[in-house]
This record gives sequence, C-alpha cells and structure tokens, in this order.
Amino acid sequence: MRSQVLRLVCSLLGAILIPSALARRGGSGDSDGDGGSSSGGSDSTGSSSDPCSTPDHPAVWKWDLIPHNANNRTSGGVEGRDTSYDGSFFEGKAELFYNITEEGGLTCHMSAENPISLLGYAWIGPQAPYPVGPTNPIIIGFKAWESRKPLDEIEDSYGYVDWDPGNSNGCPDRPDLFLLTTTYSWTDWRKSEELLRVVGYAFDVLHLDLSATGDSDLGEVQFSGTMVNASVPKPEYRHMTIRMPGRICGMHRVFSMDDEDIDRLGISGSFTNTTLDLTLSGRGTAVAISSWSRSNITVEFDLKFSGRFDSDNSTQKLSLQQRDQALVDWVPNLGIQIIPRSLGWVGSLVCLGAIMLGL
Repeated sequence: MRSQVLRLVCSLLGAILIPSALARRGGSGDSDGDGGSSSGGSDSTGSSSDPCSTPDHPAVWKWDLIPHNANNRTSGGVEGRDTSYDGSFFEGKAELFYNITEEGGLTCHMSAENPISLLGYAWIGPQAPYPVGPTNPIIIGFKAWESRKPLDEIEDSYGYVDWDPGNSNGCPDRPDLFLLTTTYSWTDWRKSEELLRVVGYAFDVLHLDLSATGDSDLGEVQFSGTMVNASVPKPEYRHMTIRMPGRICGMHRVFSMDDEDIDRLGISGSFTNTTLDLTLSGRGTAVAISSWSRSNITVEFDLKFSGRFDSDNSTQKLSLQQRDQALVDWVPNLGIQIIPRSLGWVGSLVCLGAIMLGL
C-alpha cells in the first residue's frame, strides 16, 4: 500500500511537472550525448540574479553518458516504460597520470601534481538496433572531473567551472575533464520529396573487443577498444571532451583537445555485476584558448578509474556468465525507486521526502 501511495504521489507530480520540463528542454528530454554547453538540467537552479542560471548545488549529470540512439529507448525513470535499454550506472574514483612531451614555450609543472585526483561516473548499456552502423554489442559512457572529495560525497562534488574567467560573456559549465561514449549518435534533418524528415546516425568511436575471463564462474568480462579510423559522417558538434587542468602549464584555466587533435585513444578494463575498472589512455595536442592568448602542449595521459555499481540510480543491473544467455546481459534491479529525471528538483525533493517518511 505504501509503495502504491509513493507511486501515486510521483505520478501526480509527473503529470504536473513533466510538460513544463519538456518545454524547457525543447522536446522529449532526450540528450544527444555530446555533453553540450548548457548549464540546464540540474537538480538545483541558481539565484534569479545570476544571468547564467548556474546551479547552486548541481547533481552529477548522468544523461550525457548515453548516446541518442540508446537514450531514445531508455525509460527515463518513467514508471511503466520499458527498462530493458536502461543499462547500469557506476560511480568511482580515478587518477589522471600525464606526461607533457612538448611544452610549446610554456613552463610546465608535471612533478607538482601527478597524478591528479578525480571522481568519475560511468554507464554500461546495450547497443540500440537503430540506426544501423555500430557493431559494438554494448555502449560504455564515461566522465570524470577533478575532485578530492571521498566517493560517498560524489553528489556534492559536481560544482560548475568557469572555464574562461577572462570572458565576461561566458558562463560556468559542467566540470567534466573527460567525457566520451564508445558509440556516438545524432539526428539530422533531410529534405525528401519536399518534406523534411529526421534521419538518425550512429557510429562506434571506439571499437570494442569483449571476452570472458578464464574462470567461467567468476562472472567478469574484459574489454579493450581503440579509435575507429574509418571515414564517418561528421556531426556539427564534438562527440568527446578531453581536458587537462591549465595550472600544469602556465596560468591558463584549461587545455582542451578537439577530436582532430587526438593522435591516439584507447580504452580497456573489466567489469563484473557490481564493479567496473577502466583505463583510458591517449595522446594529443591540447590547446588553451582564452580571452588573452592561445597556447599548445602535447600530452600523453592515462586515466585509471575504479567504480562500483550505483544501485540507487539504476533500474537494470548486469547479469554476467549466466547459462544460456549472452556474454553481457541485464536483469531488473528490483526494489529500487527511480525518480524520473523529468520531474525536476521540486518533484525529486517531494518524492524523496515521501520515501524518507516511509510512504
């Protein structure tokens, strides 16, 4: 009876708040998975005097870990919708090791802070059947941002960053130093027979190889992936974020790598039903573009992430090495109350209050 009351409360809130949430987001609320530059979509908004509407206490933004082709098939936390494509979230700590091979005339300080402490969040989910193109059976989305907070305080670690303080017209943005998905997807408009229609595209950014461990009872899958070199359609926006803190060389806020500046990128690791270990390695030219100068450095990096299953935010959990099933499969994560992301922070607080009161 109590769970029915809770569902009724959240459903009523959904009926009231979802239309306005969709209007603010300009559609179904699905993300294109590119991370974007908008500061919207967080659980806590900034003050009315802030022209950027920077959230005061932003929650970790999870939905840019799921590319558009998969996100269209997720439940979005809405009760009654199919959850078979929801995948599983993981949270963890990471370390960023780096080696600057060309300083570009700058004075760098690699020994001062190496490695750099990060917190990270990841998603593992099934590959969507449409649009055709990707061959990876699963999708891995990963992001990490600088933080010295313990993992238990991850929800308080995602403060927005002013990446270019010298730009008076700029706004603080999400703090991600790294953000990528192994499959990338976007939509475009095409004119056909005098009609405009939406066309979906998807391709694998990293080609993944999956294998089971030697011990079939261990329930562990190993993965490795490298950049796909085949010619792919070019979307009008970037599909990954790779940044280095600017303080390692000079007085810049951040060094960023565009897609075409990445010489090498690889991913490897393993996961079980409840853990994820991931290493991201690469090399490229990182550019610091500020309102007063432009500088380049060449950097090699290794990011090592160790995470645990985030049961509180996952409707599905991994089910590995079960007899008569695929190498990687999912089952419902029973007993979890997922608050729809479209309810916004007011609805979330009310639903959480109902849970705490034992409704």
